[in-house]
Amino acid sequence: MFRVSRRSLPYLLALVCWLLVLVVPATRQGLATAWSNRLATVQNGSDEAVFDPTPDAKTLLKRFPNDRRVQIYAAHDDRRGLDRLIIRYPHDALVLTLALRQRISKLRDNRDEGPLTNPNYPTPPPRPVPDADSSRAEWNQFIALARRGQNLEPSNSYFDWMLLYGLYATRQDDAARAVLAKAVHKSVYDDHIRDAIMNRLAVLRLAYGTPLSPRDQATVWNAIGFSEYSKMRQTSRWIMEGVIADRQNARHDRALNAAFDLVRLSRLTRRESYSIIGSLVGRACESIALGSVTVPGKTPVGGRRARWNAPLAAFRRNPTMLYSYANSHKRRDITRFLDAEWVELGKWQKAKWPILDEWTANSLALTATIIAAERFAALVVKMMPSLVILGAIFGLLALRFRDDSGAPSVFWRGAALGTLLLVLAVGCDALIVLKSRPATPSPNEPLWLWF
Repeated sequence: MFRVSRRSLPYLLALVCWLLVLVVPATRQGLATAWSNRLATVQNGSDEAVFDPTPDAKTLLKRFPNDRRVQIYAAHDDRRGLDRLIIRYPHDALVLTLALRQRISKLRDNRDEGPLTNPNYPTPPPRPVPDADSSRAEWNQFIALARRGQNLEPSNSYFDWMLLYGLYATRQDDAARAVLAKAVHKSVYDDHIRDAIMNRLAVLRLAYGTPLSPRDQATVWNAIGFSEYSKMRQTSRWIMEGVIADRQNARHDRALNAAFDLVRLSRLTRRESYSIIGSLVGRACESIALGSVTVPGKTPVGGRRARWNAPLAAFRRNPTMLYSYANSHKRRDITRFLDAEWVELGKWQKAKWPILDEWTANSLALTATIIAAERFAALVVKMMPSLVILGAIFGLLALRFRDDSGAPSVFWRGAALGTLLLVLAVGCDALIVLKSRPATPSPNEPLWLWF
């Protein structure tokens, strides 16, 4: 029977470790990544991870010139490039939403004189500085793209939100009210965020030639922060400013219809959005519609807005809420709807974390576990050289202090010293791994592609 002496055991263990590294592809790749990190730390004083979620677009276009996914990735923040893709793919809703997203991030509106947008109301806002607003030509291009999206996907209310923003920003309120009245009858809200992220993941797999790790996928999946979300809330405030003006001028049916339409449109966004952030924005817009029927600061006594977890009776009698306004004018269609909606909002608020779990395809606990496992795997791979090198030192110490008589006392003196060196080296590796972070975004990279 084959026997291994105590002196040769450390060398045998080191050999087995290296064989495992060479045999298992994932371990081989992980070791290469860890070694690159180690070199980068030494050469650049940086502890950035090797994974880069923004591979060079020009290089990818040379490698995959006819791949639609790469073309979309390369043009994601280039207006002219996106315009060319719209011509090349006229029926591609993803390209159209990216073009709208690129424009909306650059547009500047200058409508802040109302009670919900001017913090000093009724004092007029300061005079706008030159170029505070985008040109009318830019707004017209944005509105035309939104109308094109309406025609491409007639049941998708996302393009109605974009059109509403453009019309209200250019003070075409009557046209915007007509769009709002039609938008509430649509059945879908799809901002194609899921398509954009899946396209990014596909391009990253092409770039790296291998599936991404759970941590790298989480970097992409959680990269949500589209600029239209703030514009949707702004649009909701503009709509409710019109409601307040109509109420002050005794046009109650017109005011109630607009507020009710905004509630239903926001409800559709909250229910149908593919992202938890989009759903939360829908909830925020709905809150604006439910609680902004009076001028802030001029509400009746006891007029604090009812919270989502308040009893239904408190919601009904609250004078600042849409329910009270509708009830005072006998709008039973609105009050019956809001009775059920208030209960649903309370249930939705409690269920938003399971919604988040479904969106990320992992529960929060599982996501944390995956990240911890990724860190542990990085630690194991990074300390592999330490184990091998110090295993050899351990063996040499054992050889040096070996007692031929077999008495363990002198031998374990050397073993203790080797163990101490091993613990110190592994501890150093652990600090490097724990301090590591995902690569920082490029200055030219749009924020919506990151956390």
